[in-house]
Amino acid sequence: MSLTDFLQFAASSGVGGVVVALANHFLTKRKTSAEIDKLNADTELTKAQARQITNSLNDLSDKVGYKLPDELIVLKPSSTPALIPIALISVS
Repeated sequence: MSLTDFLQFAASSGVGGVVVALANHFLTKRKTSAEIDKLNADTELTKAQARQITNSLNDLSDKVGYKLPDELIVLKPSSTPALIPIALISVS
């Protein structure tokens, strides 16, 4: 194999590779763009759902309240007395 044969082989391989790369780029450009748009839309949907869940949890925490009583209730499950505060929970 002479140097000219090698250079011809390298040049034809290089040109063929460039042609295939350009063809792949132009043939898959629209598909890739559509996939990116779909991923962006899915991301926005997920963010909106997360905001909705966060807002509903914030609204729920505004509606649920509790207060501790002024006195302690003495419970005697055994012979040892215990003082346990009882929380009153109200949901409006």
